[in-house]
Amino acid sequence: MHDVLDVRDILLGEFAERRESGYEVGEFHKRVEDALERGCSDEEHWRLLTLLEEVPRRPDWLYEEPSDLRGVATSLPQVSPMPTPSLDEEELRDRIRAAWLGRCAGCNLGKPVEGWNREEIRGYLEAAGEYPLEDYFPRLEPMPDGFEMHPSWTETVRGTSAP
Repeated sequence: MHDVLDVRDILLGEFAERRESGYEVGEFHKRVEDALERGCSDEEHWRLLTLLEEVPRRPDWLYEEPSDLRGVATSLPQVSPMPTPSLDEEELRDRIRAAWLGRCAGCNLGKPVEGWNREEIRGYLEAAGEYPLEDYFPRLEPMPDGFEMHPSWTETVRGTSAP
């Protein structure tokens, strides 16, 4: 069973949205509060909602916020054309492949220490006698106080293999 919003919830939400979007809702604040406090009819809530939808934006509102597709498209900044690659197709493909492999290797090497800062990584590697790192991260047993590897450490530390 889904909860259904009643007209009071809709009125409150629309009032908040209009206030945060630069509309002149100041006079409606008291009217909305009064309607909610006295428990007026759904028809009265709908009437207030309709009036609220007709409120103009404040003249000092600095933001352009179009609501139709054409308006949104014309408000976007002009995009500069992409430069023509100066590499031939084979060299470009080789560089993209190298970048992708580098990212994969870096992600795997960094898995055990995900979330650690540079100083923590260096401190751990120095404690292990492995600074600078030339292979996969080692797992120290017992782990030094204050260090906890990411739960995926078993997949990528030196001396283990993924199941």
